[in-house]
Amino acid sequence: MGYRARAKWTEKWGAVVPLSVGGGARARSPYNTMPPGTRPTSNRLQPNREKTEVLWCATTRRQHQLPTSPLLIDVCSVSPVKSVRDLGIHTDSDLTMQTQVKRTVSRCFASLRQLRQIGHLVPTATLQMLVVALVHSRLDYGNSVLVGLPAYLLRQ
Repeated sequence: MGYRARAKWTEKWGAVVPLSVGGGARARSPYNTMPPGTRPTSNRLQPNREKTEVLWCATTRRQHQLPTSPLLIDVCSVSPVKSVRDLGIHTDSDLTMQTQVKRTVSRCFASLRQLRQIGHLVPTATLQMLVVALVHSRLDYGNSVLVGLPAYLLRQ
């Protein structure tokens, strides 16, 4: 799973052993106020059940061979998905980036529709600045992942 999985995981810290500070006083720690049975006991990553996703990648011709059964990670059962979003970039299981292109086009046209509603209320220069800020920034973000895509996707 690599580095992408870590962004979706929460860390569980081990138990804190209070330090003795002169005369037997204990150091302040949030764990000191917790009952002993409720303190975390392990120091490892645990999956965040709501956000953890598994993406199996294969060519378009081999998509039917990908496993569809849930994967057991620690105590969490995770079902494979067709696309995932990491840092705002959508990745498909066949790495065609169709989901990224569709979502970017959809969000840009949504911004243009909203700008059309206020177009007659603001000066042209302000409207141009809003287009650059709202539409061009969405087109520019993550455009390096679109290098080498087929022309029919780039025309959208």
